Amino acid sequence: VSHVRDIKMNKTYRIKEVIDKNLGKVTKSNIKDLCPDISVAMIEKVLGDLVKEGYIEKIGQGRSTGYIRKVRSKDGK
Repeated sequence: VSHVRDIKMNKTYRIKEVIDKNLGKVTKSNIKDLCPDISVAMIEKVLGDLVKEGYIEKIGQGRSTGYIRKVRSKDGK
């Protein structure tokens, strides 16, 4: 697995890339492994924002918490 380290991409975009490239559940730990230069606090902030936007869905609680990309229909809903 390669690191997501393109300097030209902002941190939010890089975290979205990790989510988009994974077929299943993504955890904070997965993101931290792929983007070691992004702090856990920033990862948590971005994940929270993406949940609020409806881009991802939070599944599980506590240590087993993960995130999956919400499936969108062809009409964008």
